[in-house]
Amino acid sequence: GLSSGAGDDLNSAALAAVQAVPRPALLAARRDIAMLPFAEALQRLRAAGPFDEAAAALEEAEDAAAAQILSTVLGSRMRCWAFEPEAMDAAERALKTLLDQGRSALLADLQQGDSFCSTVRKHMGRHEAEPVMKVGKPRAMWLLGASPEDPMTLESKPTGKKRRRTTSPPREAGPGLTGNCDQAEEPEKTSGGRKKGKLAKGKADAHMDGVDSDDSEPGDKNATLAFLKVFRAKRQKPPSSEADGAVG
Repeated sequence: GLSSGAGDDLNSAALAAVQAVPRPALLAARRDIAMLPFAEALQRLRAAGPFDEAAAALEEAEDAAAAQILSTVLGSRMRCWAFEPEAMDAAERALKTLLDQGRSALLADLQQGDSFCSTVRKHMGRHEAEPVMKVGKPRAMWLLGASPEDPMTLESKPTGKKRRRTTSPPREAGPGLTGNCDQAEEPEKTSGGRKKGKLAKGKADAHMDGVDSDDSEPGDKNATLAFLKVFRAKRQKPPSSEADGAVG
């Protein structure tokens, strides 16, 4: 626990250890903890550099608390997730209904700052889009091959109702989707009703804190492709291994 007593001591020790890890490695760990079984995500962190102390501290904190610690170190408004295998598997299956060209086009639109839910629905259709919308923009973009340092995966947490005032809730947000398709994900409208084209991208860039992120870099692409290969290979394992916690 992170609430009091020994939990506070653990939290402090973990924060100190994690703060020593370079930001690019922390962003990769943010993605891995969200998309892979916790033990494997920690193995990847250990393999990325001399980060045994940070990995051990996160391991002791366990997955949900580890996500909170990463969020605190990266910036208290940057959301991190523990691994949700069923949700991630459903989103991956839905994205596989798109051809490679369609997946690339969807990712390109999201990287431009286009609104998340309406863009996913446009490319996939209402029914197929639902599992993807449930996991939200950063995890959907990682499934599509975005770098963990992609500016559009660094968007802040929703800030609540103050950012957008409406007389009624979003009409097309299904059950469980409001946290991913509300005012924090959709571009705001001007008084004339037009959407502010690339508002989200500018705000995401402001949260990068000096991180250079360019998906055109060969190193970034190779690392991301390698990650997706591991993620998809785990989903293709036979049912007997899925019971052991593999993705799928």
